[in-house]
Amino acid sequence: MLLKRSLIKRENGTFETDIEALTYIGQGAPVEKSVLDYISNNFDLSKLCEDILESVIPDWVSLFFQCPVNVKVIDENGKVTGYDNGSYVADIPGSLILTSNFGDDKQILVPNNGSYQILVDGYEKGVYNSQFVGNIDGNWRIIELSNVEITNTSTDTITPELIDGIVTYSTNDSIKDIGIKISYISNFTEYQLIVENISCIGEGSYKIQVLNWTNLNSTTNPSVMLLSDQDGDGIFDSEVSLTNGYVMNQINYSSVFKS
Repeated sequence: MLLKRSLIKRENGTFETDIEALTYIGQGAPVEKSVLDYISNNFDLSKLCEDILESVIPDWVSLFFQCPVNVKVIDENGKVTGYDNGSYVADIPGSLILTSNFGDDKQILVPNNGSYQILVDGYEKGVYNSQFVGNIDGNWRIIELSNVEITNTSTDTITPELIDGIVTYSTNDSIKDIGIKISYISNFTEYQLIVENISCIGEGSYKIQVLNWTNLNSTTNPSVMLLSDQDGDGIFDSEVSLTNGYVMNQINYSSVFKS
């Protein structure tokens, strides 16, 4: 089989291949045919994708960011994967950096067996979205930070601990708004809780802690705790419990945690 590749040269000198443009010439049939059609006709794509996900993805935690930010992930041994000192590196063992042709999206995969700190540096004014995805015991846990305000002087620090259902967040900005979305997918059932417009004050840190993943849809029992350390002493001294009935209200740390 002769495989004909359609290569597109990127600005940075690397090449990409559009799979929809891939064609092949088979034996005894000197006519170009679509590789996608060949795959579709000869393989069970849903089963193939399922096998790939089950064999590969559970070994990783996926960290997904949408611009305008540079992202650096640091493991407990000080190894770095991401944007560091003007270039991309992947020094964390087993890590992988993926980029998108659509905009400046960045996805970093790191092994699902360690602790990581993420530094997010803005390079222009705007907002970014981040998503932390892990497969824990065959169930998907997803915590997202959305519409996070950023400037070219902003540095946000994020520590995701998906096994414990915790994301800790801090910023050097004086105040900024963020949104959170927490999802849990188990046995084809999705549980979800969304909170918009959380106002975070700089010099402190904030913790999102999932109390019960399968209780996210509840309107009566708390499923998520928001904790605040506004004086930066390392002690979370204020907290708010959330149910799905509460997410329709605006959550403002500066007022909720006012003593």
